Amino acid sequence: MSKKIAIKVQRDYRDIFVKYFISGCIVDSSASVSRVDDDAAEFWTLYERDTDGLSQAVCDFTDKGSAERAKQAFTERDILKRFVEQECFVQTSNGFDYATVAMPQDSKGGAL
Repeated sequence: MSKKIAIKVQRDYRDIFVKYFISGCIVDSSASVSRVDDDAAEFWTLYERDTDGLSQAVCDFTDKGSAERAKQAFTERDILKRFVEQECFVQTSNGFDYATVAMPQDSKGGAL
């Protein structure tokens, strides 16, 4: 993918790239979950931000690597969903129909 296209993808999907985040967590003595630095974490939680900037937990993981992979999968799913909604349907005189389009790709040629 060219640098120009990569910048366009990052710009067009910026809200999705910042929608999910991961935090290290612990369960304290009152059985409440608290966010902590990674070096103190007992587990990692994937969070999703809404349009108001509020977040809610999506999934918990025993290791940060699994949380990172889940974050990537959720992000890619949301990008694909938006791409399909924006690019893969065309309005015709009979309503909407599918269009044949090229999928956005990452710098290694893989689908986003």
